[in-house]
Parts: sequence; structure tokens; C-alpha cells
Amino acid sequence: RSSSRGSSSSKAATCVVEAADAGHPVACKDIASAVQAFRTCGAEALARECIFEEAAQWQSPASWEPLWSAAGDFVEALLLGVLAHLPELRPAVSVWEGGRVRREGAGGGQSEDEVLVSLAVDFGPTPVVGEVATLSRFTQEVRLRGELRFALLRCQSPRGTPPIGGSGRLQPQRRRLAMYVSGLEMPALDDLSALRQRLQCDLGQETLNREAAYHWWLQHRHADFPLETSKFNRIWESLFGQPALKVLPKQVHMDSLWGWLHNPGCDLRLFCFEAAGARGRVTLTAERAPAKSAEEARLLEVCREISTRVLTENRAAGERFAASTTNFCAMLYAAEVDQVGGCAATIVKMFSAAKWWGPGKLGWQQFDETALCKDRRNSCGFLAEEQGRIIWRLAADIAAGGRRPRGAGREARRSEVQMPSRSMKRSTLFGCCRRNKFAEK
Repeated sequence: RSSSRGSSSSKAATCVVEAADAGHPVACKDIASAVQAFRTCGAEALARECIFEEAAQWQSPASWEPLWSAAGDFVEALLLGVLAHLPELRPAVSVWEGGRVRREGAGGGQSEDEVLVSLAVDFGPTPVVGEVATLSRFTQEVRLRGELRFALLRCQSPRGTPPIGGSGRLQPQRRRLAMYVSGLEMPALDDLSALRQRLQCDLGQETLNREAAYHWWLQHRHADFPLETSKFNRIWESLFGQPALKVLPKQVHMDSLWGWLHNPGCDLRLFCFEAAGARGRVTLTAERAPAKSAEEARLLEVCREISTRVLTENRAAGERFAASTTNFCAMLYAAEVDQVGGCAATIVKMFSAAKWWGPGKLGWQQFDETALCKDRRNSCGFLAEEQGRIIWRLAADIAAGGRRPRGAGREARRSEVQMPSRSMKRSTLFGCCRRNKFAEK
């Protein structure tokens, strides 16, 4: 490791985090070695930090190792997943120990935080775009533009403090690890923006409400947003086309559509990992970048109101039928309703590169190349192999009509994804082989 010091004043694309003092550089030759160095240096720094804790319970490595492992898994899954699908990329990488980051608050003020270790990756001038599998019901895409930076912040002593976006109530003492991020953008799907504009044009801003939007959508969705071209319509059909969900109250359908319509996208600036529950499951909360306009702030407020209500009333059902998007929602809003954050393992899985994919044979699946992007199960319906949920492409390839990444991913043949036989779909003795075919695989 070099002992020389450097500095950087370049501002990140999200205007949220910028390097104020880069710290000491760590030698790394490629992105894989950089990720490993980031994880190793972070573990060493946290071990040094915990020595100075007053309470013995916070001095133990067990108080931070699972949290840092989950944070490292997220960074590794995201970065190495891009190279798995786009091996021709030669990103510039750097790892720094120490330093400071400057962040912009929601009120426009700025503050500085001390950094233990940071990792910066630049994939080049062409944005890298990730499409999440339709069965995850995630109505955004993931976009890496310019420099992507992760920075592990110096630990705060565990005390009873409100969570991110907190409700004001003091929480039990728990170890938390905070990791800032810049350059990670998640814009809403293009057809969602087009749908919102169409509704405003056809119904008018004064008469546009949940019920009117819902009836317009039912009447026009196949003509104006056909399954062949509309990712959002395929997401809708994959969820509410299921017999088990068709019988839900109309209010549930209306709230879902209204919430998706008001999704302005999501630019994250902070991840917070902590252990929650009796088993110490690692959960994840996140903080958005400040709204860039009054319109975005209005959309965020509607989205927040619906999301907190869904978490309060239907979180268990949401985690059954749409685990990825429900845990992502919990990551953003659970703290406001005094719930634990999203499951870190589920969110890491959603941001991991897919190993196989391809269209199905019936319904919306025949038009969706991510339809077979799901876990592999054996003939009894038990999990045989897990995989990620995201397919990476270059924005230039998408604009030119390119449909597939040029990396190691492969299309799944129908025979590769083993489905239960007809007899296994029925309830067998004691119900041991019965499986919910409607839930997200």
C-alpha cells in the first residue's frame, strides 16, 4: 500500500457525495482485486474501530462482521455482475483508505463524514443499463453513469437513535454500518412516464384520480401499451393476471397502479446495514438523494404515502408475491412505520447478474426475454439453484436495437428450467409437495 496522499474535487453525477480528501491509495490491478481490497480494508478498519468501543458487546467482531459481509456482497454482486455480462468493458478502478466525503442534505446544506475505505469505478462514457426480471415487479431500471463510488463511513457508537427517515421514536441499540453511494441511478421505466403523460392529457389534471386512472388503464392498456413492447404492462399482467390476485379488492389494484404512476425513479445516496430480529437477520435501509424539482417532490410524497400504507397493511403478502420489490420498498420506507428494513440478501439477489433467461411460451411471457430469469427448481418444486435478477447492457446497444448482453449469460431452454409435473401441482400427502406457483420464483 502506498503512503502518499491525494485529493479529488470532482463532483458525482448525483450531486450527493464527493471526495473531499481521498486518503491513501490501495494498489489494485482490476475490478475483482479492487472489490476484494475494498472488503479486506473495510474489515481491518472496522476491527480497529471496535477496539475503542466502551461496551464489550460492541467490541466483538460478531457485532459488525455480518453487516460488512452483506455490504460487500452488494458491491461485489453489482460490479462483478456488470463484467459477467459485458466482459469487454475495461473500467478504471481505485480504492482509498481514509479520507472524507461531502454530502448534500435535503435542505441544501452540506456536511462531511469520515471515511474508512472507498471504492470508485468508472465504466466509461457510455451508460451501463440493467433490466430487472419482470417477475420481480420492479418498475425501474438500474443505470450506471460516470463514476460509481461506494464509501464506508466511520462507525458511530451504537445508541438509541431514530432510523433513517425515522419516526422520531428511539430504537433499540443496534450496530449499524453506513455506506454512501453516488452514481447509482434508478430511473422509472419509460412507459411509466409515457402513461402518466397520457393520463394527464386524456383525463386532465383536475379529474385525474385513482379510480379514473384505473378504469382508463383497463380500457386502453392492451391497445396503447401492448405486451409486445410495454415492460410495465407485462409487469402488471405477471402480477394481477394471476387467479389468486384477481379476486383481491379493486382498491388494491387501484393503489398499486397509482403508486407506480407516481414513481419518479430513485437516486440513492446512503445504505445502512443493521441486524434486526431475534435471529439477527441483516436488514437494509436507504436514503434518497434530494428531489431535483417540485414535480419530483410531489411524486415522491404520493409514492411515500402509498408505500407506507402498503407496508403497514400488506407487507407479508407483498413479500410472498413480489419479494424483490416489497423488500426494496421496505428499504426506503419501513423506518417511517417502525418496521425493519428490507432483507439485505433479497436486495443483493435482485442486483445480482442473471445466469440464464429467455422468453416463455404463453401469454405475456412469450414477449419477455426475462420471463425465465428465475430460480431453478426440481421436479418436486424444491429450490435447486438460485440466480440473480438483472441483465446488463450498454445504453448504446439498446438504442441500436441490441437485445442481449455480450457476456457469459445464456438463454434458458425450456428443458433447463424444470417445472413440477401436473400431478405434483396438486396437494399430496400432508401437503409436503404443494407449492405456490404464483409467487415470485
